[in-house]
Amino acid sequence: MGQIRKVVLVIVGIIVMCQLQGQSINKKTQEKVNAEVEEMAEVMNLNNKQQTKLIELKTALRLKNQEVTKKYKKGSQAYKDAKKVNMKNYNSLLRKVCTKEQMSLWQAHRKAQRK
Repeated sequence: MGQIRKVVLVIVGIIVMCQLQGQSINKKTQEKVNAEVEEMAEVMNLNNKQQTKLIELKTALRLKNQEVTKKYKKGSQAYKDAKKVNMKNYNSLLRKVCTKEQMSLWQAHRKAQRK
């Protein structure tokens, strides 16, 4: 079952990459996105539709952050502000994709990781 999930995530990742109209992230970054979503899927019990949407959201976030890195000097206030806006938008969309229960599971998991 886990192998099937991994294959589906890789395929979805490739599809998302093709749909992002000329924008792309490198293979290593896409693998990180897939791994993050796979972890989220296990912790939050995500369905396939939610996993697909999260791959899209995380890929879009990475692309937006790449644009920020090209546009602003790293560490500058404009850079920090732009990244903060990107993350705020991502979190807003994440809450629309996932249920409150799933978000609670993820927050508890992240909190446990920080300890």
